[in-house]
Amino acid sequence: MFPSGSRTREKIVKSGISVLAKENSTFLIPVKIDWVNRWTCHVYIGKPISGGINRSPENLMKYIYNL
Repeated sequence: MFPSGSRTREKIVKSGISVLAKENSTFLIPVKIDWVNRWTCHVYIGKPISGGINRSPENLMKYIYNL
């Protein structure tokens, strides 16, 4: 699931990720997809983030972009 509603190359942050992060029963698995060309990409998977946290969407996305 992409909380922003779609994948994007721009660093656009939407509030959906914060809504999920605030739920105690959720785990967020940060994933970064870095496209090399039309047929090749690198996928980076970070450590799961347990729910019940109160972070801004920008803070969560900054963590993902730094993977």
